[in-house]
Amino acid sequence: MLTRKQQQVLEFIRNYMSEHQQSPTEAEIAAGIGIKSRGVAHRYVAAIEQAGYIKTITGKRRNIRLRHNYKNQVLGLPLLGKLANNSPIKAAQREDIINLDTHMLKPNRFLLQVSGNYLQHCGIFNGDFIVCELKNTAENNEIVIAIIEGKMAKLKTFQWNGDGSISLSDPYLKTNVEIHQHTAVKIHAIYKALFRINDLGEN
Repeated sequence: MLTRKQQQVLEFIRNYMSEHQQSPTEAEIAAGIGIKSRGVAHRYVAAIEQAGYIKTITGKRRNIRLRHNYKNQVLGLPLLGKLANNSPIKAAQREDIINLDTHMLKPNRFLLQVSGNYLQHCGIFNGDFIVCELKNTAENNEIVIAIIEGKMAKLKTFQWNGDGSISLSDPYLKTNVEIHQHTAVKIHAIYKALFRINDLGEN
C-alpha cells in the first residue's frame, strides 16, 4: 500500500524514464516532487521498492528499474477519512492509497455477479460483484462459495460442527442456518470483497 506521496514519486519515476530512457537520480526525484532533501527521496524510493514496484541496482547512480509487472499506473484510490452515522467525515491521519493491485488483484481470484435480491437482507444486492479466491478448504466464520450436493452454489458463512457436520448461514448475519453432512458440501472459493457499480448500466 503506497501513500499518496509515494505514489507521486512512482509516477514521477515512470514519466521520467518514459521521457529520458533512463532512471532519475534521487536529487532529480527530490526536485521533481518539490522537496529539498535527497534523504527523504531515498526513503520514498526504498518504500516503493519494498512494495514491489521497482528494484534498485547497487553501485549505479541511475539505479532504478521498473519491475516487469508494473503497469502504467497504480491501481488504487485515496483513503481520505471515515464516515460515521450523523457525524462529520473524520479525516484520515494520513492519506493512504488503497492499492487494489495488492488487496484484490491476486492469483486465483475471480468475480461473480449476484443475480436477484435473495441476499438483500445481508446488504448484498442484485448486480453486485463479489471477489472470490479459488480454494477448497475454509476456516470457521469465513464466507465461502459452497457447492451443495454437487449442484447448488451458495454464498454462506462456514462453520464446522463438533459432530462432523457443517453449518452454513447467511453472510454477515449468520441467519437461516442450514446443517449438512460434510460429504454434501464442497468449498469452491473464499469470499474476499464486494463492490457495486452504480453507473454500470443495464446489460
